Amino acid sequence: MAAPGSARRQPLLLLLLAGLVHSASAVFVVKDGNGTACIMANFSAAFLTKYDTNSGSKNVTFDLPSDAGVLNSSSCGKENMSNPSLMIAFGKGHKLTLSFTRNATRYSVQMMSFVYNLSDTEIFPNASSKEIRTAESITDIMADINKKYRCVSSNWIHMKNVTVTFSDTVIQAYLSNNSFSKEETRCKQDEPSPTGFPDRRQQVRVCGRVPAGREQHADPHRRGRRPSGTGPHRPHRLPHRQKEEPRRLPDYLATI
Repeated sequence: MAAPGSARRQPLLLLLLAGLVHSASAVFVVKDGNGTACIMANFSAAFLTKYDTNSGSKNVTFDLPSDAGVLNSSSCGKENMSNPSLMIAFGKGHKLTLSFTRNATRYSVQMMSFVYNLSDTEIFPNASSKEIRTAESITDIMADINKKYRCVSSNWIHMKNVTVTFSDTVIQAYLSNNSFSKEETRCKQDEPSPTGFPDRRQQVRVCGRVPAGREQHADPHRRGRRPSGTGPHRPHRLPHRQKEEPRRLPDYLATI
């Protein structure tokens, strides 16, 4: 059962989410020990976070700032030991992490996590807690090996008490030439939606036959009559009339 007032909060949340697509994009690069790039990302990100105050829960929205930077703890990964990861820090102790994995043909952001510091009064005014909290979720961000992931549309990643909105996103991991590939895998959000619907008449009739269970209903006004076009054809017959005998003249006229 939904919590009281949750239905009233939904329109507000939708309005807040609608405004999370205007932050400036930034480019983030992870390099190995030789200075070769293994992860590149260029996207805008915004956050919708729910937190508690002494007067009740509150929703706050904020963008990934232009001065956000890649942490040294980011990694290109080690085969059979660790996966590549992009860690972005900003503000007073906030951190967004994208952890990658791959198979023979595709790579993906297997897990995304967001660490946020409730003691940051600029973002979380009047927070009743000063804790550092972590939210995480799997994602649908994936692309073919040696292709960049591209998504112009907004993509919402929902976590506990946090929603991260990505837009104008280009991400590539396991780089082979130190830069973004020219080829790309587009996200499902960018795919065109269907514009037409199948013809129901084609679903009902196949080769002129009506499928079982979809027989036509008889006309109630013609009940008891043979439907036209069925059975042997019989010519219409007029009612039988008896042959009439010639009229006889009266005797007095017959002698004239």
